[in-house]
Amino acid sequence: MNTFIKRYKVELIVVITTALMFNIAAFILPPNFRGLSFYTLFFIFDVFISVIFFSISKWQGAKRIIFLILFWSPFTLLCFIVLFGIFFPFPDWNIYTKVIAVALLFALLIAHFILSLFLLITLVLRRLTKSRHLSNSLIYGGMVISLFVFTICAIAPFYWTVSPKIVAVDIKTEKISKGFDGYKIVQLSDMHFDFFIDDKLLQATVDSIEKLQPDVIMITGDIVTYKADELKPFLKTLRQLQAPDGVYFVMGNHDYGSYYRWKTERESLKNDAKLLQYFERLGWKILRNKSDYLICRNDTIAVAGTENKCFHQSHYPCDGDIELALREVPVFYPVIVMTHDPVYWEEELRYNERPLFLTLSGHTHGMQIGYRTKTKQWGLYRVLNKYSNGLYYENEKYLYINSGLGTVGFPFRIGLNPEITLLTLKHPAS
Repeated sequence: MNTFIKRYKVELIVVITTALMFNIAAFILPPNFRGLSFYTLFFIFDVFISVIFFSISKWQGAKRIIFLILFWSPFTLLCFIVLFGIFFPFPDWNIYTKVIAVALLFALLIAHFILSLFLLITLVLRRLTKSRHLSNSLIYGGMVISLFVFTICAIAPFYWTVSPKIVAVDIKTEKISKGFDGYKIVQLSDMHFDFFIDDKLLQATVDSIEKLQPDVIMITGDIVTYKADELKPFLKTLRQLQAPDGVYFVMGNHDYGSYYRWKTERESLKNDAKLLQYFERLGWKILRNKSDYLICRNDTIAVAGTENKCFHQSHYPCDGDIELALREVPVFYPVIVMTHDPVYWEEELRYNERPLFLTLSGHTHGMQIGYRTKTKQWGLYRVLNKYSNGLYYENEKYLYINSGLGTVGFPFRIGLNPEITLLTLKHPAS
């Protein structure tokens, strides 16, 4: 044990120092940085891989230095972001600094993870086969693939992330009366304006929606990520969102200001009030466990909007209540439900006996990585949950999950462009 400590004392000091820093930062930084404490485990794994690799590879000189710089670059950048974020709150960073730093960090981390896997496979095969040629081939192969992945991630913020796509969906059910046959709904979700460098994406979205000529626009939450003031630079463009039956909005988990570390409760309440003031200036209808009515050719459909709903302990409110939202709606009225997190549909709404024929949600982003064709779409989030993005139909009820317009976590998309959903209601006889 003493020999091990003497041999790897530098590595042990770095591991212990980093573990302490990350765990302290996880409590100081905003709540969405809590995963830093788990990164300590990956860091220990990296140190282990690095030590074992150099013990058998015998790489020296410039090759060793270059490898070390590339291998530890994401960790170095992460340390910089964490240390800087402790003294200067991350949500308040200059937008360019924030986007570039986070995009680069995630690109490096993904490439780094792939390289680490190749190194691990190399170490195992080296022990089993004793083949130095095979080991070197795997290492160089891992470097090439990692570089390719890094390039894709580096391109993503300027390609898939900035070009909105229209996804057209028909909703056909007996719950839709003839009066609403052909009625057009545009759904937006998860704008997350904190990562918007300018309003080009938003303006392109508004222009596309104007051409679609929807009857109503429905936005299913997360218009901001941290603070209400993220909305302020985009109010002029958002005012252009117009439809004959108006714009409806429901709150997402980020809209409550729960991801920012407010110094006082008063500051938090002031932020909540400011967000509602912005909505009032926009003329949007905010449904917080409330309902409203759409009327078309003398037929009526209720729109029920809930607060964010979740089924686990969380630092953000989870007060969604469909029964409260529908308390004044006649039981025979067909209902469109707006609720941010599709888990509400998964756990309760699809079993509800009332005619909730369509639920619109967002939240998942499809994990911002996936693919979309004319007839099918798939998001990486489906690895975690069946309800990832797109259209679902169960118990004579539809669920549509919008993949989002903005980004959260990492400021880029791969394969899943920002989404504008055009839902057209169809009577069965049409």
